[in-house]
Amino acid sequence: MENFSQASFIDNNVSNDEMVEQSTFNHPIMMPSTMDQDLTPHYFDINNRCMSPSSIKTQPCAVQPSTLFDDNTHGKGEFSVNKTKAMNDKQEDEEEEEEQQQQQQQDNDDDDDDEYEDIDDDDDDDDNDSTWILYKDDDGEDQDNQLTYHHTESQELKDLDWKDLPNFIHNMDYDHLNSHERKRARFENQTLLSIRRKTIAANAIVRLPYKGSSVYICSQNSFQQKVDDYMARMGAYKLIHQLNGVNQNASKKCLIDIVERVEIKLHNLLRSKSIAKRQYLAMTIDRSSLILNYLYFVPETHKEDMPVRPITICNDGPTMNIVRYITPLLWSIFDQATNCRRFQNGAIDVIHAIEKYAQMGHLKPGTLFVTFNMDDLTTSFLHDQTMSALKRLLIEQLQDKTIDGLTIDIILQLVHLVLQNQFCVYNNGLYQQIHGGASGLPLTMLLTYVNLFYGQHSELMKTIEEKNEFFGRYREQAILTWHGSKDEFRTLIKKSIHLEHTRHLVTMSIGSTVHFHDVEISQNKNNNVLESKVYYDPNIDTLPNVSDEPMENKSKQFYAVLYRAVRCCSDLDKFHDERRHIQISFLTSGSTPEFIHSGIELFFLELGLSRCSFSYLLNEDEYRHLRQCIIQDTELQMELKKQRELQNQHTLFLPCPKWIDQKQLADYKKRLKGWWKKYYGNEPQAKHIQIKWVESTSKNLTNADILVNKRPPIRLLTLPKNEKNKNKLDLTQLIGVNINQVPSYLCSSNESFKETIHDIRPKISQNHLEELRHVAILMYKMLLLEKLQTLWITYRKSGMGELQQPPSTKHVGLKIWSFEIRSRIKHVENANITDDEKCQLFVDHCQKKLNDQNEIYRNQLRCRTSRVMDYTSPMELTIEKFIKQGFLCQRIEYDCQISLVQYHYTDAVLKRQYLIENPNENQIQLFKRLCKLKYEEAITKYHFNSLKQCIPEHSTLNSIRNQLIGTSSVIDSIQDITVRKKSSKHYIEVAEQAKDDIMILARDTAEGQMRQYQKQYNMEMNQVWQHEKTLPLDQRLTSTMIHLMEKRLANIDARVEYIYKCKAQLFQIKIKIP
Repeated sequence: MENFSQASFIDNNVSNDEMVEQSTFNHPIMMPSTMDQDLTPHYFDINNRCMSPSSIKTQPCAVQPSTLFDDNTHGKGEFSVNKTKAMNDKQEDEEEEEEQQQQQQQDNDDDDDDEYEDIDDDDDDDDNDSTWILYKDDDGEDQDNQLTYHHTESQELKDLDWKDLPNFIHNMDYDHLNSHERKRARFENQTLLSIRRKTIAANAIVRLPYKGSSVYICSQNSFQQKVDDYMARMGAYKLIHQLNGVNQNASKKCLIDIVERVEIKLHNLLRSKSIAKRQYLAMTIDRSSLILNYLYFVPETHKEDMPVRPITICNDGPTMNIVRYITPLLWSIFDQATNCRRFQNGAIDVIHAIEKYAQMGHLKPGTLFVTFNMDDLTTSFLHDQTMSALKRLLIEQLQDKTIDGLTIDIILQLVHLVLQNQFCVYNNGLYQQIHGGASGLPLTMLLTYVNLFYGQHSELMKTIEEKNEFFGRYREQAILTWHGSKDEFRTLIKKSIHLEHTRHLVTMSIGSTVHFHDVEISQNKNNNVLESKVYYDPNIDTLPNVSDEPMENKSKQFYAVLYRAVRCCSDLDKFHDERRHIQISFLTSGSTPEFIHSGIELFFLELGLSRCSFSYLLNEDEYRHLRQCIIQDTELQMELKKQRELQNQHTLFLPCPKWIDQKQLADYKKRLKGWWKKYYGNEPQAKHIQIKWVESTSKNLTNADILVNKRPPIRLLTLPKNEKNKNKLDLTQLIGVNINQVPSYLCSSNESFKETIHDIRPKISQNHLEELRHVAILMYKMLLLEKLQTLWITYRKSGMGELQQPPSTKHVGLKIWSFEIRSRIKHVENANITDDEKCQLFVDHCQKKLNDQNEIYRNQLRCRTSRVMDYTSPMELTIEKFIKQGFLCQRIEYDCQISLVQYHYTDAVLKRQYLIENPNENQIQLFKRLCKLKYEEAITKYHFNSLKQCIPEHSTLNSIRNQLIGTSSVIDSIQDITVRKKSSKHYIEVAEQAKDDIMILARDTAEGQMRQYQKQYNMEMNQVWQHEKTLPLDQRLTSTMIHLMEKRLANIDARVEYIYKCKAQLFQIKIKIP
């Protein structure tokens, strides 16, 4: 057996990869719990703008070279490592704290006179704050679904691959540290990189376990074999492509496809008014920060043979926003349907709820407790079965068939969209999860509960509701009471459907004593009293904690576990046992007796116990008082959380900018509040809005981030640059219309707008006039966008086959994308979809951009008008009338475009229906020839009519314009006034006559063409009917063909007539314009 020796594994002097010994692991090794420690020291502020991310110093690995491994191994070959002395608590930086307090005081002073309250950030998560908060504001359903802390990601690794981390660490800036700290930081970083190089050279893999705080090291091949066995056994992951060769970009293409499917779906729902604008904005995708889901595996070291468990990271996945929106809605329905209680804080909430249940007299003698652990089911439930259960839940529970405006059908569509797009990258392969849900999706846990308790065990749910049983949930575990025998319960369970699929995926326990998460619950058989205490899984080696994720501040952690001990231990003896366990655990992990004594003293003092109680064990009365204080505090914190949630409904959360100092930040806050007051201060709904500044809560880089390689290269998970910026493509480029161009009648050089305003406000100032001109420009842009939106809606209806078909014709559902659309789909670069799908995607994207832009203009107009002095309704009506008058020509042009889409669609439908009648080749060519002749005949006819109507009006227009234009420069040079006037008059008369002659010539020419094409068309029609009479009956045009032919010819005539009608209207408008 070959493995790392003590000397070869950790070499603090190693600085060259060539010095690494080439060793291998044949058995997994368990290391101390130091991997989760923060690399960022307490005296370093990552948000300080004077320090770049490259200046981060690592925290010590806390592994001594001489004691890393002992010589003891377990029977199966796993190495056991003794815990080394843990790091002491981080000490607060007094100068930094004083500076922050001064700055805080300054901020408070600045805010005293401001009517908008500026809420400072909660410091609950500050590592230097020993105060532990039982109920945080972020304890939502997202937290319920994240089974372990493996789903969290460091902000520094967002754009950094694991292979680049050594260079990242080597380039850290140590100049801000003193000589001792600099030397220590370099030593620790070299140690960390040495461990990393050794594991890579040995083809080993480093992982944090699914539960517990040790570190797992194993041969890469052995670990991969466990992964392969798991994937083969569960069958939940389907390999789509290996990401190499021709498929090296398959994951990018997959991400593009998912994004387009989600965007199309959401836009269609918004367009059909199936979802509201706020819902659309909540669920839409931010392409710039999008990352495809990725999969990795962690060992379950607390189980026999140490199997693996999948962890899917979906924090920035393409369906995550949909999931975050619909999951709380679905949980509320499930909890109401099953009377299920949600526990936010594990043991504390469970005990609190069950004690309340007992106090109400519901806990009878002989009551049994039942627990379900379904963490295996989360990744393997059947989609069809689960969707059926979800549908039944929604139908039975939603009386008005909607929740938050979403219908049952829309909810099911969104859930189905999420489940069908569970793609992830693992081990250079693209996989699709075809069973279960991704472990990082909040929706997964909800669907697991629906599958088990509303699908398979629906009869059980009905029974426990009838018997008023207790039912609660905490993440992947559920607990309920059972007032009956074990046999009765097992009989009820056996009635479940699809039992075989879940037999080995759900662990169920029933008895008078059960373990639920970190608490043991029982009912004393002698006196039927509810008993409870803290429970520790003997197979999980971890320091006592109230969370799966280790706390970096031990003072806070020590306080939390004491709090839990009092709340969960039902009597004094159990508390004394738990207190001893806590003290021993913290002592063996490196904490000093002084730290432990002061922590207990502080805990007791805060809860009202006298100092004399610290030196000896508590008596029954003191413990009863202590526990009552904890119970009251628990209820108080529950109430405070509800109040904060209510307050948050009237709170505007704004992120604090990074990399700026405190002075700049204070100035930024002050200016933004001033902006808020200026633009929204007069809004009734904004009167009570409070502003809360949110600091970055991203996880800092830890030792585990350096040593654990879990994420694939970022290039496999992100969109190409052109796809990221797709939503940023200028709207003008997309639709070919410059929406920012100001029409001439609104330019400052045009006096018409000024004259219109002067009619109602004669003494208006120039500044006031320009403000109104900006208002008018925004009104014009909104009017233009409304017409463009109507046009693009028509484009889409034509492409989707939704336009109106000609009466008395068969419905063919023909999809016709206009030339304007087909010529612009170059903006859609996805090679995996058809041109029809590209057209739909492009039109949907343009419609979204038009809607968004219109909303922007609407908000700008509201802000503009709120700042204009004396902006009255008559003034607004005057401006609107002026804009509509100036917009007449554009309105006619866009109406013409919209109608032409319908005419072209009708023409295509009639052509398709004619072909459906199975005409022979001669009949097809005849139809084409007649349509061509009809078009030429109609063009010349309406062109002639147009010229005939325009000649008198054209003469009048020319007369007016000639009077305005005057004479030529040659005539103006004549000195004699009488001669100049006579020459000028003669010049105008000749010019007018010449133009009239030209118009008459054009009319006569058009008339000749019209008669020629009319004759040609009529002759062709006569020949057709004469020829038809000579043909056998089976070769003649059918009555349906003739009917379709007549309709198409009439449609061609009507289309051309409409075009010339619009031209005539435009001509009439131009005549009226001086």
